[in-house]
Amino acid sequence: MKGAKKSAAVTETFNTKPKADPDVDPVTGLVADGEATETEIPVKWTAPASGADSYEVTANGKTESVTGTSHKVSGLEAGKPYPISVVAVKGAKKSAAVTETFNTKAKPGDITPPSDPTDVTNTVAGSTVNLTWSPSKDEDGGSGLAGYYVYQNGQRLGGLVTETKKAVSGLAAGTYDFEVSAVDKANNESKKVKTTATVPPPVGGSTYGLAGTSTIKGANGKVALNGAVTTTVEGGKVSADLTLNPTTGNFSIFGFLPATASIAFAPEGKTTGTLSGSTLTTETKTIVKVPSVKVFGIQIGGGATCQTSTAATIPLKSTDFKLGSGGTLKGNYTLPALKGCGPLTPIISAFVAGSGNTVDLKATAK
Repeated sequence: MKGAKKSAAVTETFNTKPKADPDVDPVTGLVADGEATETEIPVKWTAPASGADSYEVTANGKTESVTGTSHKVSGLEAGKPYPISVVAVKGAKKSAAVTETFNTKAKPGDITPPSDPTDVTNTVAGSTVNLTWSPSKDEDGGSGLAGYYVYQNGQRLGGLVTETKKAVSGLAAGTYDFEVSAVDKANNESKKVKTTATVPPPVGGSTYGLAGTSTIKGANGKVALNGAVTTTVEGGKVSADLTLNPTTGNFSIFGFLPATASIAFAPEGKTTGTLSGSTLTTETKTIVKVPSVKVFGIQIGGGATCQTSTAATIPLKSTDFKLGSGGTLKGNYTLPALKGCGPLTPIISAFVAGSGNTVDLKATAK
């Protein structure tokens, strides 16, 4: 439009992207297939388990159909990042696109790589290794930092990582060497900085014996704890069946009256938690039963109905836990008020219920 005047219309037809078909799996392992040049980027990928008749490779606004699992994208500019997408085609169906970003080689000029990544560390959660590192910098007047390459056991993973973190998932049990390097827009790469991670095997049905004590703050005494726990660990999540044996504790009411109480435990549901490295955290909900309370050997309360009014929540944590041997667990918890203990229920409950109680356990693999 120019003032009140209009030009003739120019019309083009465009297609929206078709939906991915769930019957066709996407490709995996889209990586560089050798070194890029100033105008070409060679890539390769792994065929999907569902099979494919051909592949559509999209880059720089152009889509090409190929029959093999590799392709050389050409007609590119030097020293630039290019997202490259691959879609598996099977008949009339197409998979979801898998996209990675790759850089063409820069023209001669910037030949100085960026600074090496620092503080390259990892944490393991189940079959996933989470990598983190501190940022690198390109030299003043350089082409600028493009991102990072991550290597697993010497092989580069995918394309350019633009953040200072990467999660590598679906790993089998074993030890892996990961390396991180920085790359600038001229495709100069820094030195690789290594970190080693160990992925533990999934564990099912491991049984540990339990032995230790619990301090009941309000009653001024301790009870011995013994039992066993059968634990399943999968993907860092813990599920366990806990059994604690009935026990007896000696207490001091008012600081001078000797009292004895028999105690039993009725866990509600499974013990749950997480395991990351050697750090284990769990939570158990259990009704605490008090069949007998005696002072000077005379029973003053208890019985079949004497128990906490609600389940006690007992959180435990270990920082030295090993799946093959066990570890120490500690925690603090609150005992709810008692009910059903006879005429002296309010008095008995007042000396038992409350916060500040502790648990100290040793778990030993059987």
